[in-house]
Amino acid sequence: MRPDKFFQQPMVKIQKKYEALRAFYFEKQSAKTVAKKFGYTVSTVYTMTRNFRNICLNDPAPFTHFFADVKPGPKWSTQKQELVEVVVKLRKKYLSVADIKAILDARNLPTSFI
Repeated sequence: MRPDKFFQQPMVKIQKKYEALRAFYFEKQSAKTVAKKFGYTVSTVYTMTRNFRNICLNDPAPFTHFFADVKPGPKWSTQKQELVEVVVKLRKKYLSVADIKAILDARNLPTSFI
């Protein structure tokens, strides 16, 4: 992709929304033009602009709605991951649910994740 196409044809939903709002507010394009250019209906453009206007009026940092810091990390807690690994190992030994629960209780492992 050419660098200029990155801005002309946004692929990501949030980028598309950003570019549409930018075209409406900064470039002063009409809602009809923005809708046609970005594949929205005119009413959707008006809804987006209304919502964004409310965000700008009520949020001291409206940019966070577009440029939020994404902090990568584990999707599961490490405790839950460990529990899953133990349960899988025990299931591979063909132990019953009751037997597994007894083993988890004996090891003081929580069973609330299961």
